[in-house]
Amino acid sequence: MGRPSRYPDEFRREAVQMALASSDSSASIARRLGVNETTLRNWVANELAEQARQANPLSVSPSEFEELRRLRREVAELRVEKEILRKAAAISPRRRSGLSLPIRRRSSTRLRASSGYVESSRFPGRASTPSSADRPRRGKPPTRS
Repeated sequence: MGRPSRYPDEFRREAVQMALASSDSSASIARRLGVNETTLRNWVANELAEQARQANPLSVSPSEFEELRRLRREVAELRVEKEILRKAAAISPRRRSGLSLPIRRRSSTRLRASSGYVESSRFPGRASTPSSADRPRRGKPPTRS
């Protein structure tokens, strides 16, 4: 946001009306009012743009236009991030080999009486590998006493 204007709003409106109604050049009107010629031209251009916006009800206000620009920029960034994540997921070891990696969870387990397989309380009816007590150990054979 720029610095506050040196000229009151009422003065600006009257200067713009004078410039639009007069057949004199904007430079001569600006000199008579004691305003820079470029400043008067900017005021007139802003007034004409505002009139055009009011004439077309579907036109976008400057604040809405800025919001649209910000949102479009954000959408573009999110699309780039989405593409990066999609590519990263495609080359992850889990997907590349087609194997699922084991996930260790702490859950209560119960043994099935006859099969010796463990059934998890999280997935009832789904048996997994035999419990560690039933599995043979690797390494040294157990000593007998």
